[in-house]
Amino acid sequence: MDISHKEVYKMFFMIKGHLEVTEKVARDCYDGYFRRAWGNHEMVYHLDGFEEAYTKKFLTTLTK
Repeated sequence: MDISHKEVYKMFFMIKGHLEVTEKVARDCYDGYFRRAWGNHEMVYHLDGFEEAYTKKFLTTLTK
């Protein structure tokens, strides 16, 4: 299964709270973090700030 760039970073952000990591590291961590998050109904609370952080890190650099 091919997981999108944004979904990989979203999972990383929910566990670690930041995006300062390479895409390779985020992808390597994804399966383990997915298992950790499975069934944890409180994970959605860890998404606060993700959209802003993702936009700042990835989308603003594309428009420069």
